[in-house]
Amino acid sequence: LPDHLDELVEMNVDHVTITINMIDPEVGAKIYPWIFHNRQRIYGVEASRILHERQMEALDGLVARGILVKVNSVLIPGINDAHLLEVNREVKRRGAFLHNIMPLISAPEHGTHFG
Repeated sequence: LPDHLDELVEMNVDHVTITINMIDPEVGAKIYPWIFHNRQRIYGVEASRILHERQMEALDGLVARGILVKVNSVLIPGINDAHLLEVNREVKRRGAFLHNIMPLISAPEHGTHFG
C-alpha cells in the first residue's frame, strides 16, 4: 500500500480500510508466520517488524493525503486481545477515523492456523 498512495489520490479514492492486528513485532510474530516482501519470504519478528512499519507508513501517508482511513483489527484470544488497546491508541494518534475490532473466526475450514 505505501508504494501506491499517490496512485490512490489520482484515482480519487476517498477512503481506505487497513487491517492492523498489532503494533508490537513480538505480538505480530505470533500472528503472522511469514510475509512476502521485496520478492522474498521473511519469517518471525523481522517479518512482523517490516509489516508493522509498512502498515504505519501507509496509515500516515493516507492521512497526510486527506484519505479517510478505517482500521480493522481481529481480536485473537490469548495473542493480541490485551494488545489491541495499544493498537487503538496508536492508530487514533496517527489519524484513523475509525477502529473496528472484530472477533476471530477460527474454524479450520476458514483456513487460519488458529483453527
